Amino acid sequence: AVFRLNVPLTLAIMPVLIAWSGDSRYAVPQVNLREVLTLPAEEVATRVDVVEDTKLLRHRQRLLPLVDLAQQLGGQASSGAGGLEVVVMDSDGRSFGLVIDQVGDTVDAVVKPLPRLLRSIPVFAGTTILGDGRPALILDIAALAALAGVAADHRFDDDVQPPDDEQSQGD
Repeated sequence: AVFRLNVPLTLAIMPVLIAWSGDSRYAVPQVNLREVLTLPAEEVATRVDVVEDTKLLRHRQRLLPLVDLAQQLGGQASSGAGGLEVVVMDSDGRSFGLVIDQVGDTVDAVVKPLPRLLRSIPVFAGTTILGDGRPALILDIAALAALAGVAADHRFDDDVQPPDDEQSQGD
């Protein structure tokens, strides 16, 4: 008996962070990842503001637009009442916070092309099979930022100026 095994010449392997949103898990490319923040509910109340229907996080003397992954995928947005898990992402030199439900492990994922039915959805770059045998969709961070409207909006890039009373405290 002859067995023939076809092996691809190249496999794309990328390090990803597993992120949960609802009951689904997604792979976030680490090349776009800057940091992971866990904000308790009391910090959400003082550090997150809403301006023109956009949530902004005060982080490191900057205003960081927040993009809720569940909301972008057609689900219910996180209220932040119990705190927020935020993955700070960088896309084309622009930073934004991706709000997720839970942070998982970091793994090296073998990237597989999307099935034909999912190719029309712009926020997914590929798929992978994780160690437990279940699939996870790989997020396209640039497409997600564009869909959320944070990719081309430069007004959030300005430094946050402290109020006048904080500037005079150093005198």
